[in-house]
Amino acid sequence: MMSFWQFLFIFVYLFNSAQGFDPLRRLLASIPRTLIQPNDDPGEPLFLTPYIEAGQIDQARNLSRVDLQPDYSYLSY
Repeated sequence: MMSFWQFLFIFVYLFNSAQGFDPLRRLLASIPRTLIQPNDDPGEPLFLTPYIEAGQIDQARNLSRVDLQPDYSYLSY
């Protein structure tokens, strides 16, 4: 026989699955999509391990910074 906590866990899990995380979905829908063109060049790969091992954390952070579209107001790495 199922305990109360097992029943509650299964009920909450199934309820969340049925809802499809609607609040999160609405939040993500407000972010504009950035289209990638077939000829876009991502540039050379960036390997941060040598900088981190050398203790150059700020240099690694600055190199990994990504400038996104003007629609995004937050800093991205």
